[in-house]
Amino acid sequence: AINVPKLSPAYLLTSAIMPVAVVFGLLCLAEISRNITTIRGKAIAAAALILVLVGSFTALSIMGYIQGIAGKFISVINPFTREASPLIESVAEHRVSAWGSLYYDLGIGILFFAVGLFFMFRSPNNRNIFIIILGLTSLYFACSMVRLLILFAPAFSLLAAVGINGLLKPFVALLKEPPKISKRKYAMGYVGREFSGVAIFLIFMILMTSYAFPMPKVYRQAYAPTTISGGSLSLVPETPVQEWVNMLKWTRENLAATTVVCSWWDYGYWLTILGNVTTLADNATINSTQIENIGFTFMSNETQALRMLKLYNAEYILVFVTIDYNGNFANAGGDEGKWTWMARISGKAHDRLVSQGFISEEEMWTDDFEKVRELFGNYTLGTHWVDNDKDGQIDNNELISASRGQSSTIYKLMTYAVERWKQEQRGGVPPTTKLLYFEEAYIAGLDNDGYKYGGIVPLVCLYKINYPS
Repeated sequence: AINVPKLSPAYLLTSAIMPVAVVFGLLCLAEISRNITTIRGKAIAAAALILVLVGSFTALSIMGYIQGIAGKFISVINPFTREASPLIESVAEHRVSAWGSLYYDLGIGILFFAVGLFFMFRSPNNRNIFIIILGLTSLYFACSMVRLLILFAPAFSLLAAVGINGLLKPFVALLKEPPKISKRKYAMGYVGREFSGVAIFLIFMILMTSYAFPMPKVYRQAYAPTTISGGSLSLVPETPVQEWVNMLKWTRENLAATTVVCSWWDYGYWLTILGNVTTLADNATINSTQIENIGFTFMSNETQALRMLKLYNAEYILVFVTIDYNGNFANAGGDEGKWTWMARISGKAHDRLVSQGFISEEEMWTDDFEKVRELFGNYTLGTHWVDNDKDGQIDNNELISASRGQSSTIYKLMTYAVERWKQEQRGGVPPTTKLLYFEEAYIAGLDNDGYKYGGIVPLVCLYKINYPS
């Protein structure tokens, strides 16, 4: 994923590029029709061009030159297809945009955008129709996938400006009019220039309070910490988070570039570029089969996981867990909040993993979310909540162990790290979690006393894999 892609001429025949050729053909048809004066000539030219386009597209499809539309492009056009792919759905940037996220990024300007569309529809010339199509399609795709909101910015800026201009125009015109002095005693009144000034000032204040106060949004984004300095936490820490930096420094100084480290795909780029090790998957999420295997490694027991790790000659395995001051899972961006995706993504490969002998049919799970929670823990990984008194609150003796979740590899690796932190910071006993094939190599965050980062303790845990002889 870090290499520069080398595109061959075959890229011009992909389904993402072919529509551009079709639009070019339509533009040629429009230009030809302008220079042909007779209706019969225009009809012949249109029929011939359409025949050529359809014939060429059909021939190239039959010959296998035109590739299908990639899954991510299909998921943008039809967001409901993401339900069939837990991997695409698990990426936060692929989520459907909520109204709150749209308003957070666009502010009160979204109202002026709607007004701009109204003014464009009132005078539907070629220019306005083009901007309407640009605005509506950009809005659709921005709502379909949150990461595409940036593509909506140019159309949003144009239409919001049109809306503001359309609202201000009548008030500006009133300001330019000379004052009218009526000689009639009971003449009909009119809107004075002072009211126009008030309206213009109100619109100005609305825009200022949305985009300039208390601080321009561009400044807030500029001062926001980068992902790695934020430690991949789901909150903004008051100081840079050192745990991930320390882990990547340790791998770069103590491991070879060819050392294979198994981790969830979220950390692939960091480990490859900054940690200088080899990972099994990265943030490009291109190799879905390999990501399914990684999810299986974490959700299966140690013996089953070892067989999968041996397939890749992995030497180390890494997990990331966040806990609170008391040592409980904090769900602040660690793997304790990602295990459901690991289970669902690997469950998508149910038949393949069973047929390849990694696990039995009875033990293997599916990608059904409710069944995954029923198997591994409906409260959190390794814990079931049984609401005996039906009051909707967690009472004593209502949290019970989920044995299948507690036997999973990721649960044991995270729990071991938490026990090590309690041993270091709370004077606890050595870890009671017994690891069969994994040995602690380095855990970044054991020196965190729990008072930093808003009470969140991030633990980046690296274990050496000990294969039986």
